[in-house]
Amino acid sequence: MLWTRERRGENVVFRGARVLDPTERIDATLDVRVDDGVIAAVAEQVETNEHRIVDGTGLVLAPAFVDPHVHLRTPGREDEETIETGTRAAAAGGYCAILAMPNTDPIVDCAATLGSLADTAKREAEIPVGFLAAITRGQGGEELTEMG
Repeated sequence: MLWTRERRGENVVFRGARVLDPTERIDATLDVRVDDGVIAAVAEQVETNEHRIVDGTGLVLAPAFVDPHVHLRTPGREDEETIETGTRAAAAGGYCAILAMPNTDPIVDCAATLGSLADTAKREAEIPVGFLAAITRGQGGEELTEMG
């Protein structure tokens, strides 16, 4: 499961950006309209619907990345990075979601720790973030965690 802050999606039109979408076999200079945070139209010219206009000249719009192996340092090393700073950095790098590794201090190996991380992400995460849990207590390889 992924968690993030609740917020209203943006209404924006990107004019004249290079749009790359391998799934749709698109590589062209196009307009893209986003309604409430969701891509609504991709064409040579789209209606603006009074949205904010962004000059896309020189910009490339492409599907975002998902990073399945991130070390957020939370819990335990918030002096190095927090859920807020880590997800903000990921978003700036073009990522739409990340999965955080469990090797923190304490290790994510129980429902209470995982629940606490999810609650924090609901308040602070810039993009959706998931948290992987250790398979064994303390990552010691001896006692299985309660994965359910």
